[in-house]
Amino acid sequence: MTEIKPYYNKDIVTEQVKKANEKQSPLYLIFIGTKPCYIKLASLIHGMNEYDVPFLAIDVGQHYDKNLTSAQHELGFSSHISVYLKVQSTLTARTPLLANRINWLYELLNEFGLKDQAIPVVSGDTSTAGLVPVFWYMQEGGTSVHVEAGLRSYRPVLDWNGNVEDVLAMQNNCAWKMVKDAPFPEGFDTRIASVGCQLLFAPEHVNRQNLVSEGYDESTIVLSGSLSSDAIDKIKSVKPEKSVFEEYPFLNEGRWLRVDFHRRENMKPAEMKILLEGLISYMEEGGEVVFVMTNAAKAALDQYGFENLFDQAVRQGMQVTPLWPEYSQVIEFINSEKCIGIYTDSGGLQEESHVLGVRCATYRWNTDRPETINFSTTNVLVPPVSAEFIKKSLQLIFHEQKILDIENGQKLYGDKVGYNIASYLKDYKPVSPVMGNVLNY
Repeated sequence: MTEIKPYYNKDIVTEQVKKANEKQSPLYLIFIGTKPCYIKLASLIHGMNEYDVPFLAIDVGQHYDKNLTSAQHELGFSSHISVYLKVQSTLTARTPLLANRINWLYELLNEFGLKDQAIPVVSGDTSTAGLVPVFWYMQEGGTSVHVEAGLRSYRPVLDWNGNVEDVLAMQNNCAWKMVKDAPFPEGFDTRIASVGCQLLFAPEHVNRQNLVSEGYDESTIVLSGSLSSDAIDKIKSVKPEKSVFEEYPFLNEGRWLRVDFHRRENMKPAEMKILLEGLISYMEEGGEVVFVMTNAAKAALDQYGFENLFDQAVRQGMQVTPLWPEYSQVIEFINSEKCIGIYTDSGGLQEESHVLGVRCATYRWNTDRPETINFSTTNVLVPPVSAEFIKKSLQLIFHEQKILDIENGQKLYGDKVGYNIASYLKDYKPVSPVMGNVLNY
């Protein structure tokens, strides 16, 4: 495979380096890694521009398909992206390539005459978020900024083999325990990201407490809210190029459960089998399912030979679509009366369904958004216990309207989060690189 070389917009880089030098301030490097980054970082990028904070928006290339990156156009920040690193490969092959690109970027900024330090800004729990602070620290001894810091997975302490309704209801008030290695690899990525950072923006109190308990100085942690809230507020006013109801006319009839999965731990044969059998049983009882085919799900179905079981689900009435290319299409549907709810393993969708007041079931044994269950009850875990467990759970949650309390739960994630972070960074006095840029070996 021929390596695609990185490139940059000379005019924007020149302008932003000049601004940083004139202001005698750091140049913030906002790294955009995956689909959620294109969505969540939009308001931060607009905020940095509004507050005249020197920054470069950097497209890493970890996700590059149009249907994964279109939010940059919908949310209006594509013109601010100035550096394209083109880090495209498998999970392990991306790692040395990213290290190479960090070295390239560091040298590029020196060539442009940057006088003060550059500070990476990473978001969430992607491999980009985990590795950029590590490589930047090794490059110059400088530390980064972690937005959406403190995500940690928790699992409820309960007997999953009990009465289904009781098991679901208990999640809101039972004990919970942290799970250090889930999900894979995000649970690892988010931890190593924060280690290399001097400033941590925690979405909610639980995230802040996670960081404090791990030994981070409280003065380095800022309670910020979640950028998901901003993205939804913005996207609700954006009209899709093509309505999801025009793209998929069948959605106009009935009420649909939107199903999508991509976590690696859910792509194993046993988990895939239970999921499909559970959805089939649910549809046999009258449930309507639209299955959004992620790249990970397609690869797993092909690898493990589940064609017959998947075809059985389709014969039972499951509608299958590719990834919806426009973020506005996703929110258009979720926010409509045609959506009965969400069944997902996505952390972002757990947040978004909460903000929109839509019922969510999560196909995981644990969640890194426990606040949506403990403090809000807009979400509940429905893991691969059995096909029967899935069927009964989906009926209770979405048809009998039990378990979740959409109306009365605590509202989470704040508003104007990106602008507030940008305002904080405008006046922030950063920590100097430990080596002062004096070593080059």
